[in-house]
Amino acid sequence: MTAQPLFLLAILFHAAGAAAALALHRRAGLASRLSGFSALAGGVAGAAAGLAVLAGGVPFGFELPGLVPFAPLVVRVDALSAFVLLVVGLLAAAVGVYSLAYDVAYAGPAAGVLGSLTHLFALSMLLVAAAADAFHFLVFWELMTLASYFIVVFRQDKEAVGAGLLYFGVAHAAAAALMVAVVLLFLETGSFAFDAFRGAALSPGLRNLLFLLVLVGFGTKAGVVPLHFWLPRAYSAAPATGAALLSAKVAVYGLIRFGVDLLGTPAVWWGLAVLAAGAFSAVVGALYAAEDRDLGRILAYSSVENVGIMLMGIGAGMAGLAGGHRTLAVLGLTAGLFHLLGHALFKGLLFLGAGAVIARVGTRNLERMGGLARQMPWTGAGFLTGALAASALPPLSGFVSEWLTYQSLIRAHASAVPAVKVLAPLGVAALAVAGALAALCFVRAYGAVFGGPARGGRPAEVREAPGPMVAGIALLAAATLGLGLGAPAVARLVAAPAEGLAAAAGLGGGAVPFSAGAILLAPGDPQAVLSTPLVAILLVGALALPLVIAALHSGLRPGRRVDAEPWAAGYAYSPRMAASAAGFSQPLRVLFRPFFQVRPLFPRLGEALAPAWRRALAALAVGEDWWERWLHRPLALGALALGRQVQRLEQGNVRLYALYIIATLLILLLVVVR
Repeated sequence: MTAQPLFLLAILFHAAGAAAALALHRRAGLASRLSGFSALAGGVAGAAAGLAVLAGGVPFGFELPGLVPFAPLVVRVDALSAFVLLVVGLLAAAVGVYSLAYDVAYAGPAAGVLGSLTHLFALSMLLVAAAADAFHFLVFWELMTLASYFIVVFRQDKEAVGAGLLYFGVAHAAAAALMVAVVLLFLETGSFAFDAFRGAALSPGLRNLLFLLVLVGFGTKAGVVPLHFWLPRAYSAAPATGAALLSAKVAVYGLIRFGVDLLGTPAVWWGLAVLAAGAFSAVVGALYAAEDRDLGRILAYSSVENVGIMLMGIGAGMAGLAGGHRTLAVLGLTAGLFHLLGHALFKGLLFLGAGAVIARVGTRNLERMGGLARQMPWTGAGFLTGALAASALPPLSGFVSEWLTYQSLIRAHASAVPAVKVLAPLGVAALAVAGALAALCFVRAYGAVFGGPARGGRPAEVREAPGPMVAGIALLAAATLGLGLGAPAVARLVAAPAEGLAAAAGLGGGAVPFSAGAILLAPGDPQAVLSTPLVAILLVGALALPLVIAALHSGLRPGRRVDAEPWAAGYAYSPRMAASAAGFSQPLRVLFRPFFQVRPLFPRLGEALAPAWRRALAALAVGEDWWERWLHRPLALGALALGRQVQRLEQGNVRLYALYIIATLLILLLVVVR
């Protein structure tokens, strides 16, 4: 079956699954099973369609009458769109399997509604990727926002509703920037078609303005610092299935589509701006992830870090396009796209694993977990796989994409632009810091959740997650491992969109070579070769060698297991003596105090106490997101004040409303006459 029928089949499965799950919402079990299997089928069909285009190199498209006469619906799936189909399809398939047990456990009688929203979210992402006209792109973008909003507020408690309102407001502010960009392009070209945008002769000033609007719009939706403050709340409030689908990061696709493809060859400062935003986001996101105690917020802040890594690669690629450096352009864009794919898999895996843990334990607080590796071994193994990938340990996917990003930043020294030569080493340093903080974050998270003793009075009867949930986790764990081991072959597919963008910019020849066994960036340069299968063999050998030596030394006699309490310096051991998540990250709060806005929990009580007791009470200090305090709160208060002023216009006077209408018509007539 060719790519186009597979794509249409994916659309059909998701649309039919959404309708059927909603129609059968009174029968939660049946609706959940139907929704899960249709999501699995739709995900497989979508991923197969994307893979067919990437492997075959043949795009497809068609045109249908649109919702409005001035904008027909144009569908075109090229290599970049096909990459998004692959990402969304893999996530949707795993989420479908996982939801067979999760939806009923999480949503109860409303499982059908949750399944329907999940299908709408996946469907809208596929349509956003396939739309080739700006009008319907924005329509599907809004559908995606609405579906994800209802997923975030699904729980309907105070936390979820607050997170959803914040997400809704920020998402629509970002959409407003995109709408302004699209309207300006329409006024210049007289069309909403992407092909018309590509061939438009835009002035440098207008191109720069359009890029800034696109960067703000898509960067806000992706969660770039400092516009990330909505993301920790929304991700932690959403169901595990919704948070996993949010990991697809379609906003990054939008940034590449508009900022690289439709606006033409980027200016040098565009790439540097994206690179700087990515570096800052990577470090800040990893820093907050390493300090937070809420498992959902930890994974959300980790997503901020990973978006930053994606943007670092994309920024390097844009600088390569601007400078006519094909190898840098292809390598940087490939690094960003590879990390997008890897992040979708390992972060989706982590969110599904966290969902299983939270469903069993009933809390997201790390201080009330611990010891779950004994009671939930399969979930723990899957979470560990995702944590290792997120920490960029070889030979998993996170290591490959960060290695590609390092190589692109190192090779930026060949650029003829001095600013690129200066900023690229700073990007290398930022990526190294973010990588170290990410490793600390996931050592802390895995240890607090699955290692050590049980804390917080958790019931002893906690058991492994149901089979379908474990199967969904296992699918993403296998995909994460396979992506790392098969990186040389997969990188050739991921590089297809980057090669196409470089060719469209007039950079021919000098393609980055990929082989079946290794990634070769520069022929004859042994430092630019990566073979993840060989790395895996060496790691397995290095880990197995001490075991073999120990077995030979003991005469191949099996040892006996000894169950004993840890040594506690002569005191009676208590689980309270185990290292806590807060204690593990306490040096970070001290070292980066301005970023965390550390404040005492009881400031007035601390002032009234003697100095010795005041120091003891300071240990209860908590860290706040700096941007939450100095950006989000002022914006929220300003929006509320503006809303109160606007409410004064609603006086209940019909004559006054008629005056508003007449004034609006006069303004429109003046604009048209001019």
